Amino acid sequence: QNAANVLLLSTKKIICSRDVTYRSDSFSFMRAIQLGDDGVRDALHFSDAELSAEQDHASVDLSSSSAQGGRADDSSSSDEKSDGPEEWNVESIVAQRKRNGRTEYKVHWAGYGSEEDTWEPEAEVDKLAAMEVWMSQRKPLRRSSRNRLDALPETRPPVDEDSSDGESEPQVHMAMRALLNLQLPDEQPEHSTLMGAVASAIATLEQRTPKTYREAMASPDAAQWTAALKKEYESCTTGHHVWSLVRRDQLPKGTNILPCKEVFKLKVNEHGQVTEHKARFTPKGFRQKKGVDFFDTYARTGQYKTLRVALSLAAKWDHEIAQFDVPTAFLNADVEEEIYMDLPEGFEQPGMVCKLHKSLYGLKQAPRNWDRLVHGFITGDMKFKATVSDPSLYRKRSRSGRLMMIFRFVDDMQGFYHAEDAAEFQESVALLQQRFNIKKLNTASWMLGMRIQRDRKARTITLDQELYVTTALKRYGLQQCRTVSTPEAVGAEHDANPSLDLPADRQRYMEIIGTLIYAAISTRLEITHAVHYLASHMQAPTHRHMQAAERVLRYLSGTKEVGLVFGSRNGSTVGDSRGRRAQVQVDVCAFADADWANDKGDRRSISGWVAKLNGDPVSWSSKKQRVVALSTCEAELYAESAAIQEVLWLRGLMEELGLSTQTGSLVYGDNQSTLAVSHNGVKGERTKHVDVKYHFVTETVERGAVQLRWVPTTQQQADILTKALAAPVFELFRKQLMTR
Repeated sequence: QNAANVLLLSTKKIICSRDVTYRSDSFSFMRAIQLGDDGVRDALHFSDAELSAEQDHASVDLSSSSAQGGRADDSSSSDEKSDGPEEWNVESIVAQRKRNGRTEYKVHWAGYGSEEDTWEPEAEVDKLAAMEVWMSQRKPLRRSSRNRLDALPETRPPVDEDSSDGESEPQVHMAMRALLNLQLPDEQPEHSTLMGAVASAIATLEQRTPKTYREAMASPDAAQWTAALKKEYESCTTGHHVWSLVRRDQLPKGTNILPCKEVFKLKVNEHGQVTEHKARFTPKGFRQKKGVDFFDTYARTGQYKTLRVALSLAAKWDHEIAQFDVPTAFLNADVEEEIYMDLPEGFEQPGMVCKLHKSLYGLKQAPRNWDRLVHGFITGDMKFKATVSDPSLYRKRSRSGRLMMIFRFVDDMQGFYHAEDAAEFQESVALLQQRFNIKKLNTASWMLGMRIQRDRKARTITLDQELYVTTALKRYGLQQCRTVSTPEAVGAEHDANPSLDLPADRQRYMEIIGTLIYAAISTRLEITHAVHYLASHMQAPTHRHMQAAERVLRYLSGTKEVGLVFGSRNGSTVGDSRGRRAQVQVDVCAFADADWANDKGDRRSISGWVAKLNGDPVSWSSKKQRVVALSTCEAELYAESAAIQEVLWLRGLMEELGLSTQTGSLVYGDNQSTLAVSHNGVKGERTKHVDVKYHFVTETVERGAVQLRWVPTTQQQADILTKALAAPVFELFRKQLMTR
C-alpha cells in the first residue's frame, strides 16, 4: 500500500518501493505498452520466458504503469496529451563512468538544463552513440516510447561500398585506427569522443545529402535520387540476389525483422565536383541480437602508416601506383545467419519481407563477411601473401623478381608494381575483375581523401589535403582569415586574461578539433602536438582553447598545399626491388624527444617521435606519458622507448617484404644521460624506480637491432611534436620533414 511496482531495466526485476519519483510529463513506455506483450518485450529486450516470469512473480498489470531506471511515470495523466508520448532529443553524450562493474553514459537532453542530464546504461547507449549523432550532422537521437535511443550506431562507421574518391566513411574508419597516435591518459576524453569529433567534422565538410526517403523525393535532385534508388534495387534483386521475399505471417512469432533505411550519398572527385548520386539500402543492424542473428564482427582494417610505407617504396623504385575498388562490395559476401528485413521505402509489397542472403551494409557482421571473402580470394586465387605486420598489405614477387604489393582498405585498393610487370599485375587484377566486377584500373591521383601528385622526373610522390583544408576553412568561416606562421603561439597558455577562461561553444570546438585530428593523422604531422593539446580539452573548452584551435586553422590557411613528400632523399640512382635480401636495402630510422613536466596540471611529459623510411616520414606520434617522469632523462627514456617500438615494427615489415634494413637502425635523441642509461641499463641509482618494461630498450640495443645516436637539440626533428616552437625553428623542422 502507498508503494509502486517498479521495473528495473538494469536487472529486469520488478520491485516494490515507496521511494519513487513520478514524472507526469514523460510516458516513455506507453506506446509500447499499448502494443501489448510484444511491444513491451521488444522495448525491454525481454524473452517470452523472462516476461512471463516477471508478470507471474509480481502480478503487475503493465498496461497501467511504466517505469524507467527506477522512476515510475504516472499513467493517470496519459490522456493529457493526445499526440502520444513526449520525445526527448539527445544533444550530446557528456560523460562516462563505471558503476557496479557496468559502463554508463551521461546524456544531455536538448531543451533541458544540465540538472536533467541522466546516466544511461551501456545497453541503451553504445560507446559510439555520440559518433552516430555527429555522423548524421547532429541529427537528434530520440528517446522514444520504447525508452531507447532510436539511432544506435552500427559496430563500425559507415563504409561506402563503391568508393574510390576518399569519401568520408573510409576516412573516418582509418582515422579511428590512426587515433592511437593521439592516445590520451585515462582521465582524458575517451577514444569514442575523439572518434565522434572526427566523424562530426568530416560529416560537416561533406555536401548536404538527404537523410530520409521523403527528404530525397522532395529535393531538387529527386529525379537523380529516384534513379539511384532504382539502380540499387536492381542490383540487390537481379544483380546480386541479395534477398528473397517471404510472407510476414509465415514467420515464427517474435522473429526479429530489421527496419530498412535508405542512405544517400554524393560522390565527388579530387576537385570537389559531384560525379554521381548514389543510394544504398541499409538494415538497421543496431537491432540485431548477438547470438541470434550475428556473432563475430571483427574485420581487418588498413593503417595509414602502411600506406605511406608503400608510397615511399614506390618512390624509391619508381613503381606504378594504381587504384581500383569493388562496387557494392558487401553484396558479394554471403550471410550465414537467418536475417529478415523490411522492404525499402518506395518498394514495399504488402505482407512481404526480405530474407537476406548477402551482407548488406548496416549488418553487424557485414564488414567481417566481406573481409573474409576478399582476403581469402587475394591470398588464395591471386597467390598474394598478407603481411603479419599489417594484414591489409599483400605482397608477391613477379616473374622478373620485383616486388608487387596491394594495399586494401575495405573495398578500396591500391596496387604497386614496376612498369615492366604491368602485364603480370593486370593478370592478377583480371581475377578481381572477374570475381568482383571491379572498376577499371586507373593511375592513383586521389586516395582516401588525399591528393597524390607525382613528379616522374624528380621521382617524388607528394601527398597533401589542400581540398580538405580549403573546405574546412569555408565551413568555419575562415576562408579569408589572417594567416599565421606557426600552429601554436609560444607562451599562449600563460596569458592571464580572465575572459579567455570563459566557456566556449563546445559543439563548434569539437567539430574543429575533429577536422584537425584527421589532418594531423593523414598528412599534417607538424600540427600533431597542437591537436594533441587541444583534444585534451574537449570536455570543457574555454575561449583560450577556441582561440588556439582557430589559430591552427589560420596556420593551415597559409599552408594549404604543404604535405608529405616521398622520394626526395633517394638520390639520383633508381632503386630496384629485385635480388637477394642483402642486395635490396632500405633505411629505417627515428627521432625521439620529450618535453619534461611542462603541463602544470598533472606534470606529465609529452613524448614525440617520428619514424622514417628512406628518409621519408611514415609515422609519428605526440602523446602525453602515462606516468610522471622525475627527470628529463626519464622522460626522454619513455619517448625513446616508444620510438624504438615503432622502428622494430618497421624493420619487421621490411623483413616480411624480403627487404634488408641496415644493421642497427638509428634512433636519434638529444639527451646524453638517456643514451648512457639505454646503453648501460635502466636500473641505475637514479633510474631504479623506472618500470622494468623499459629494460627492453637496453636489450634491443645490445642485440644490435637499433643504434642510439646523439643529435643537438637544434637538429632534433621530433621537437616539433613535443612543444610550441618559435617560427624559425618550426619552419626549419617542417622543411626537413615535409614539402617546405
